[in-house]
Amino acid sequence: MIRSQQVFVILDKYMPRKRWVTCQEVYQIVEAHSAIDASDRTIPPPLSKTPKWKIVVRDVLLQWLKEGRIRRRARG
Repeated sequence: MIRSQQVFVILDKYMPRKRWVTCQEVYQIVEAHSAIDASDRTIPPPLSKTPKWKIVVRDVLLQWLKEGRIRRRARG
């Protein structure tokens, strides 16, 4: 199962700098550079529609947002 620390290392190494990156691009980077297994692809009950590994990725991004390492793009 992929862990937050693994996602942190992958994104720190492979995520482009100085340009906006979509969530889909972030997911593709993590998927390309990790060993996501069957347990990572499961969807936790009861209401989620998101696989566990994507939840881990979002948690890392939220932590980086709080730390000021990344910025959220303004909508509109």
